Amino acid sequence: MGSSYTSFKDHGFWSHDGLLELWLKLLAHNLPKDSPGSEWLKLLREEWLLQSSGIFNGFVSAQMNELLDKDEKVRVVISVADQVIGTVRACGPTLSVQALEKLGIEDSYDDFLIAFLEEIHEAFTKLLRGELAWDQSTSPKLPVSLKLQS
Repeated sequence: MGSSYTSFKDHGFWSHDGLLELWLKLLAHNLPKDSPGSEWLKLLREEWLLQSSGIFNGFVSAQMNELLDKDEKVRVVISVADQVIGTVRACGPTLSVQALEKLGIEDSYDDFLIAFLEEIHEAFTKLLRGELAWDQSTSPKLPVSLKLQS
C-alpha cells in the first residue's frame, strides 16, 4: 500500500493511502448539498470521490490549495470534518464494514480502528487551521498508532 502527502499552504502530513482515501470519501459524502453558491462543494465532492477511488496509489491528493481558496470554504470543511469524526466515534473503537455501509460507504474496506481516523482528522483539521508545522521531510507517516501495534 502506498502513502501520500496531503498539503495546504506549505505544510502537510504523510498517511497511508487507504486511510486517506477513506477519510476523503467520508468527507465527500458529508459535504453540504444544494446550498446557495455550492458549486465549489460539488467540485470538491467530485474531486475527493475521484481521489478516494483507489487509482492514485502513492499520489492521493486532496487538492486543498486549489479548491479551498477562501477562508469560508476552509471553515465549512473543518466543520464537516468535525461532524464526520463525531459520527465515526459514535461507532465504538472500530469502524466496521457494516457501519461504513450505514455511512454510505459501500466499497471493499476492512474494519478500521477509530484511532487511525482520529489521527487523520487531527492532522487534517490542524493543517486547515494553520496549526500544523510538519512538511514533507518532518511529518511522520500516519497513523502513528499503527506502528505502536506492531
